[in-house]
Amino acid sequence: MARPARSTSPPVTINADTVIANITPTLSVSALISSSSNGGTTGIDKIGNGILGLSGANTFGGGVNIEHGGIQIGASTNVTTVTGGIADVFASGPLGTGDFTVGAGTSLSSSGAFTVNNDYILGANDLNFKGTNNLTLNGATTLNAGETVVTVDAPQMTATLGGVISGIGASLRKEGLGVLSLTNNNLFDGNITLNAGTLILAGLNGASPSPFSGNVTINNGGLLSFQNNGTGSSGLITYSNGVILNSALSAANIFVGNLTANTGNTIELPSVTIAGGQILDVSSANSYQLRIDNIQDGVSGVPFINPGLGTTVLILTWTGDKPAKLPGAQGSVIFPDIIAINQSNILTTGTGALNGNGNGQQSINLSDTTAYPGGYYPLVVQKASPTPATTPAGFVSGGLNASFSSLGAAQSSLATSVAGIGFSGSGITVANINDGSDANRPRGHHWRFRQ
Repeated sequence: MARPARSTSPPVTINADTVIANITPTLSVSALISSSSNGGTTGIDKIGNGILGLSGANTFGGGVNIEHGGIQIGASTNVTTVTGGIADVFASGPLGTGDFTVGAGTSLSSSGAFTVNNDYILGANDLNFKGTNNLTLNGATTLNAGETVVTVDAPQMTATLGGVISGIGASLRKEGLGVLSLTNNNLFDGNITLNAGTLILAGLNGASPSPFSGNVTINNGGLLSFQNNGTGSSGLITYSNGVILNSALSAANIFVGNLTANTGNTIELPSVTIAGGQILDVSSANSYQLRIDNIQDGVSGVPFINPGLGTTVLILTWTGDKPAKLPGAQGSVIFPDIIAINQSNILTTGTGALNGNGNGQQSINLSDTTAYPGGYYPLVVQKASPTPATTPAGFVSGGLNASFSSLGAAQSSLATSVAGIGFSGSGITVANINDGSDANRPRGHHWRFRQ
C-alpha cells in the first residue's frame, strides 16, 4: 500500500504559545470499500489511537464505529443537499451509507471542505473536531442526557451540524477556538453554554428559526452569532432564545447577519440578561440590526451597549436600570416608542414627554441626533396581545403607513398649496391644519385602521 500523503502546510500557532498541529492520517484508504451485499451488517470498527483517513466513494452499509483515535474524512457523500431540514438520500461516501458512531474521546477531521449526509450516534457526551478544514455533518443525531461538550480546536475550522439534533434532558457546551454552526431547527430541550470560539445560531432560514429551544449563556468569552437569511430582505427574524451574560465577564460579544443571502433584516431576541457595568459589544453585516425585546439588568448599575460602526441596536423595554450607549460607541442605540394594535395608545407632544420609555423629549425634533439617531422617529407597532380570535369589526388586513411634513414653528395660516404639507396615514386621528383656502387637504377625511 502506498504511503499516506502528508500535508505541506505548517502548523497553526495561536498567541505565540499554543500550537494546533495539522492532522495527518496514520493510514489513508482512497480505494472503493464495498461488501457483497452493501447491506447494514458490514461496516468498519476503528480501534487504536491513530487516524484513519477515508476518501473513497464507499458503498458498504454497516457504518463506521470510531472506538479509539479518529477519522479523517477525505471526500463528501455523492449527495450533500438537505430538504425540509432532512438530509437527502445518498448512494456513496467516505463513511459508506450507514450511520457512524463517535466514541468517547475520539475525533473527526477533514482533509478539505467536505460534507457528509450520514446520520451519526454519539457514544458518550463529547464531539471533537480537529484540524483546520471545514466539515459539515448533515445527518441527524440525538444527544445523550446531560451536557454534551462540542470542541472545535482551530479558529480556521467551521464545524457545521446541519441535521436535526434531538435529546431529552440534553444540553450543549461549546469549547475550543473554532466555529460551531447549528443550521437546523433542533429539538433538544436544554440550554447552550458558550465558553470559547464562535457559536453560530442559524436554524433553518425563515421568519422564526429555532436552532434550539432554551437559553444561551456567554460564560467564558467567545462570539455569539445569530445568522439567518430570513424570508427575504428588510424583514424581521425572530428567535425564541434568551441570552445570558455571565456576570463575571467585563464584556461579551454578539454578531448579527445573514448566512448566504438577503440584506437589511432585523434579528429579534426576547431578552438579554446583563449586569450593571457590563458591556455588550454588538457588530453586524449586510445592514442587519439587532432588536432586543427586554434587557434584564440582573445586578444593580447601568449596563452598556457598544454597537460597532454601522450597527443599530433597538431596545424595546428593560427591567432594572435603563441601559445606555457606551461613550464613544460608533453605532446607534435606539429606544423606540411602542404602540399595539387594537388598543388605545397615547403619545403626547409639547406638554409631556413624547416617549413613554423615557427618552424625555418634549416634541419630535429629528435634528436631535442623540434622541433620534439617523434622523427618524423610532416607533414599533406590535400585534394585539392576546391576538383576537376573530378580526375586530372594521379591521382589514394590511399595514400602518404615514408620511410627515413640517412647517415653521409660528405658522398661522396657509393660503396657497405647499408641496408635501400635511399628514397621511391609517388609523390615526389628527387635527386639521389652519388651511382656510383648503389648498392642501380636502375638507372631509376618512381614516381606516389596517391590521
